[in-house]
Amino acid sequence: MVELFGVDLVYLPQNGGNGGNGEAISEDALSSLYSVPNLPGQAQTLAQAIEHWFSKTLQHDRFADSHRLDPQQLRVSAQAGAPWRIVVRYDGSPDTDLRSCAEYGRHCQVGLSSLLTHGAAAFFGTIPKLRELGLWDPLPRALNATPWRPFLGIGLPLVNQKAVQFFHYPPIRLLQGTQDYLDDPVPTRWEHLLWVNGVERAEVSLYESVIDCAPIAADDDQGSGPFAHIPPTVPYFSQYQADQLRALLERGRNDFGVTPPVVAYGGKAVPQFNKLFGTNLSTAQSAAVTGNVIPGRRTAVLGTGHPYNFYYQAQQARHDDDPVHYYVGNGRLTPEVAERGSAAREKVVRIAVDDLVAARWQIRMAARPDADPVEMLDTCRAECGLVRQDSQDSQGSGGWRLQASGPLRDLAEYLTDYHGALLYPDFGSDDPQAALHYQYPTEWPAMRHPSPAV
Repeated sequence: MVELFGVDLVYLPQNGGNGGNGEAISEDALSSLYSVPNLPGQAQTLAQAIEHWFSKTLQHDRFADSHRLDPQQLRVSAQAGAPWRIVVRYDGSPDTDLRSCAEYGRHCQVGLSSLLTHGAAAFFGTIPKLRELGLWDPLPRALNATPWRPFLGIGLPLVNQKAVQFFHYPPIRLLQGTQDYLDDPVPTRWEHLLWVNGVERAEVSLYESVIDCAPIAADDDQGSGPFAHIPPTVPYFSQYQADQLRALLERGRNDFGVTPPVVAYGGKAVPQFNKLFGTNLSTAQSAAVTGNVIPGRRTAVLGTGHPYNFYYQAQQARHDDDPVHYYVGNGRLTPEVAERGSAAREKVVRIAVDDLVAARWQIRMAARPDADPVEMLDTCRAECGLVRQDSQDSQGSGGWRLQASGPLRDLAEYLTDYHGALLYPDFGSDDPQAALHYQYPTEWPAMRHPSPAV
């Protein structure tokens, strides 16, 4: 067995260094930062949690693929000490340059120390303040409501990310259910859109380095609607958002004085990004470039709708008074959306196209981060079958309309039906893990864009 690299669980040096020489993170602090136990009542040790989530980072960062290693031969171990240390070994004779593995480990050290340092400031500084102000999980809810829990974006790419996604907050099922930040219908649908646009399956996770405005795992109803209590907490995490976003972008390419692109999703994350960095983005899709994220470097950013909105509009909207039959994950479109040519269907088809455009923009800007993001957005719209019109119609998005026929229209209709068939086959099961299982007609969409973006 060969040791490939090790990472110390330490804070960033106070003098602003690059990790590895900072203060050791205590065992109690690590237990909080890794949300141990991930599932309340679970017999999970701190070492098991660290090993699980770091293995997810290696998986989503495509470490094995990029170093010609068999992922089944990787062994991750967390060793107690001052500091705790993660060691990655290979069970066999690796056919790779061990120096490149060590280099990856050095970058990973910076990335993980950054996440844990900024997370500690949020967990041990901001969250106690929210409790004092009565903003932490403030009001009684349904008997089956799940209490809020602090939850960082662990298990995500830390080194090889091509783009960063700026979201609102993580659903609690990612922590207490799937235990994978990217195993959920929202990131899965985005991976499908990346695949449709030409990204190969092994590469999609590199576009999914996520930072949430609020590092709080909570139920779906806590983001919007009458029981939403996450939004008032978002401004209190502003320092965490700015620091961690910079950390994710600093590890990106700097050959043109630029960073990887950022996509901000939805009506809570987009305004917060605007507030942080002085942009004027809209969820109706707009792009900009800012130098306020990392001084001296330009960051292209896109504001767009939240991917979950497609599911809601396709499977539940207009039927909120009948939650038994109409809910996200019921496996079918609402009757109004299923009717070809109806106004309701046209609205949902347009959401599908706009999300396809946003994924395409993300791919294009990741490959050419020095390109004009506004011009690139127009290019991506045209490549996805949208035609500019003189005046904005009822379907919005700045005066662009979808072609009435043709292969791109066919693709939009197909994606509407495909993602509109999202199904939780064991919805309502007494087994909470079984209830989280979801599926589509096929594992991956059968249709792809006729002109790949990569």
